[in-house]
Formats: sequence, C-alpha cells, structure tokens
Amino acid sequence: MRKCLLFLTLVFSFALANGQSAYDSLKQIFSPRNIFEQRQSGNEQQFIKHELRKINDPEIHQLAICAVVENLFGLGWVDEDKFLAMVDDVIDHPASDYVKSIAQRVKNEATRTLINTKITSITLPSVSGDSIRLADIYSQRDYTVVDLWATWCGPCIAEMKKFNGLRKQYPTLEFYSISLDEDFQRVRNFVSRNSDYTWPIVWTGKGSPLSVYFKARLIPAFVIVDRNGTIVSHIVGKGLEDELKKLYKK
Repeated sequence: MRKCLLFLTLVFSFALANGQSAYDSLKQIFSPRNIFEQRQSGNEQQFIKHELRKINDPEIHQLAICAVVENLFGLGWVDEDKFLAMVDDVIDHPASDYVKSIAQRVKNEATRTLINTKITSITLPSVSGDSIRLADIYSQRDYTVVDLWATWCGPCIAEMKKFNGLRKQYPTLEFYSISLDEDFQRVRNFVSRNSDYTWPIVWTGKGSPLSVYFKARLIPAFVIVDRNGTIVSHIVGKGLEDELKKLYKK
C-alpha cells in the first residue's frame, strides 16, 4: 500500500459523498489489512506516524488516532501502552465533544476485561443439527473452554488436535468450539472428516457479534468458564495447556 495525502483525500471525499461518516472512512483507510501490509516490511509504526502527520485538521487527526487504535488494539503486534496513551491524550485534549465520545468508547473497549464476569447467554446451531446451549455444558463441568476457531485457521486446527487428550487428562473439563467460518457446510464437512471430535462444535459465522464480545481479534482464542458461568481465564493464541495446569493445580 502506498498511501499519500492525495489518496487519503480522495478516499475521504468518496466516502463522505456516499453518506459514510468521517470516522468510518478513517477506519477503512487505517484498516488492519492495510497496516499489516506495512508490518510485513517492518514499516507499520513509521507509516502510521507519517500518515497521521499529514492530517492537519485537529478533529480529523484525533479521529484518525482513534481509528488506528480501535482497528489494531489487541492484535498482538502493537505497543498497546503507547496506543492507550494516544487515546488518553485525545480524551484529555479533545477537538470536540464528538471526538471525546469516540475516544472514550475506544478506550472502554480496549481496556474491557472478560475475567470475573458472567458469560453471556449463548445458544448456537451445532454440526449435528441441533442447537446447544452453553449453560447446559458449563453447569455440568468444573471448567468449560469456549474455543473461537475457523477451518481456515491453521493454529486453531493444531490446538483442536489436543482437545481430546486434555479431556482425558481433566475428566471434569469440556470444550465448546464456536466456528467463525462464513460457510456452515464447510464446518460440517471438517467435523465429518474428524469423527473423534465429539465435544460440542457450533457455528456463529463470520462477523458475529460474539467475535467482539470475546475480544477475538486473533484466533484461536479461548475463554475458560467455571460451573457458575464465570469467566476465569482469557487466552489468545498459545497458552491453554499452561492455564489449565494452573486451574487444576497439576
């Protein structure tokens, strides 16, 4: 991606002409995909600073900061402390009340924690054709691992291969795997090829609000729930086995 001030202006003009808000336009310009292209060349931080410096309008500049933070926070390869400091500066010195409200919302979501909260009510269609209520699972087990995954995610599949071993190691443990695949049939086909995957496997689809709720910016993502429905752990990527050892004190 080779953005310049002219390109940014053109995108802005097109989006606004089609009724899109300035903030939504900025979220498109500073999308994770576009920034990730810069990251691959080791240039994403420089790119962000360079593009932000091009924006002279104070309100648009601060909205761009919020867009960058909202899009990238939680992806694991950004300096989250610096990002929060940028948002705090906007909150402390906002160009307008509107900007402050956006910045506060971005910070609230970035700092929101799942730990020690009651998990939301979830009932989803399963690959076996019925619907499975999460509460019916966790209420019967010491711990239930809610697994956010997709068939296209290699690391997700690698982790799933460990689940049966963990179920044997911890007899009071169960899994509840929520697919984020766009195509439900693809999930069914995947499970049919892995007949030993007998724990609850359900589907919520691409772009589901559950992705946001579980802060699943990256997958695999795991949320561990106790039998009361309280979230006790939240893991992104690797670390599930170590966390289970802590919980079971083994």
